[in-house]
Amino acid sequence: MTPTSRVQIRATIILGFSLSALASIVNYVFSISTGGYRFDSFQTVADPLLLPLTTIAAIVAWYWLTQVEPRDPSQLRVLRRAYQFFAIEYVLIAASFNFIFTPIHNFGSYWITFALWMDLLGALTAALGLFLTSRSLAVYGEPDEVMVDIEGAV
Repeated sequence: MTPTSRVQIRATIILGFSLSALASIVNYVFSISTGGYRFDSFQTVADPLLLPLTTIAAIVAWYWLTQVEPRDPSQLRVLRRAYQFFAIEYVLIAASFNFIFTPIHNFGSYWITFALWMDLLGALTAALGLFLTSRSLAVYGEPDEVMVDIEGAV
């Protein structure tokens, strides 16, 4: 993978996570700004914070996952599967949030509708980037990589 394509794929993933983060912020601000929101139980405090915390956890997981480099084809296969299932998990959470908890024909107010669709769009964008990352991985030390095995060269 060329450095340019790696940057483009990472930018796609960051864009997806950013859209989901924006949706989480809109949802949080809307929850706080409505007149009926009160800090009377743990659930009312934790509920609006769950989406932003989920997005932060996804960003941290993605960051640490990108630090792993496969050293042989079996590790490459495992790492590719991790990226693919991370992408699937992210899309399924957004889809369930959009289509199971809220009927498609009745979203409610504009801001909630905006947050739901932005979350889904962010998940799809991030999932695309994660899938592209899984397809662009190579085994550490392969000829298309810059690194050279010094012991094997002798």
